[in-house]
Amino acid sequence: MLLIGLLLGIFLGVVLAYIKEYFDDTIKSIEDIERLSKLPVIGTIPYIKEDAEKVKVIISPKSIVSESFRAVRTNLQFISRDDKNIVVTVTSTVAAEGKTTVSLNLAAIFSLASKKVLVINADMRKPTLHKRLEVDNENGLSSLLAGHIPLEKAIHKTRYENLDIIPSGVVPPNPGELIQSKEMKELIEKLKEQYDVIILDSPPVGLIADALILMKFANISIYVLRANFSKLDYIKNVNKIYRELDIKNICMILNYAEIVKSYRYGSYKKGYGYGYGYGYGYGYYAEDKKKNK
Repeated sequence: MLLIGLLLGIFLGVVLAYIKEYFDDTIKSIEDIERLSKLPVIGTIPYIKEDAEKVKVIISPKSIVSESFRAVRTNLQFISRDDKNIVVTVTSTVAAEGKTTVSLNLAAIFSLASKKVLVINADMRKPTLHKRLEVDNENGLSSLLAGHIPLEKAIHKTRYENLDIIPSGVVPPNPGELIQSKEMKELIEKLKEQYDVIILDSPPVGLIADALILMKFANISIYVLRANFSKLDYIKNVNKIYRELDIKNICMILNYAEIVKSYRYGSYKKGYGYGYGYGYGYGYYAEDKKKNK
């Protein structure tokens, strides 16, 4: 009787696991994305277990996270090789997919390459970027676009070399109208004269239309997907934006990805730089190894 109960328990466990897997519609890997889209995936970012509110690529420059962002930087330079400046819009479908973390660390990794970088918090509804870079949010994008302050007052120096920020500013009653204004377009053009790289941290595209406008201002748009969280249907949304709204140079990043345990270069999809696999044992990631001992 005990044996029968044990076998029955194992059988039910296997069946439940199978049912859960069958009905799980979240993105698991790069292969899931490539199966549903021909748009390039320019990198995978592992889960940041600690110091999530800090700039990981600066506090841990030899970590696997930093190496992943270096690969993304290289891929972006391949895509934009004919452009004098790089203007990148970073968005996602919904909140919690990690677009702000990607924006911040991407800006930082460019600054470490001696590029003059500006990150703009274009999410004026739920701003958080200013907290991570420890700057005041009173004078920012909303006041600048409304004509209340000059540009030099909206740009804030951070404690990191080559990295400046325009925070979102006070929450305005009309953020969508400000993003779509001619002042926003003129602002980007003016900033291109001062900075090598401009990162636009935009609101989620699945909630409001602001990100779609910002994509028009950029020469590269990054769509962030989170492993084991983002739905497979989100990939179809990216395809629809590319196909129907005539927004080119859209690429994707898989965030919180499971990183393989060997170092390899990837598939060079559409000719864009390095691939997706990063691991341990190629001389990198000394900091991660020390922490895990």
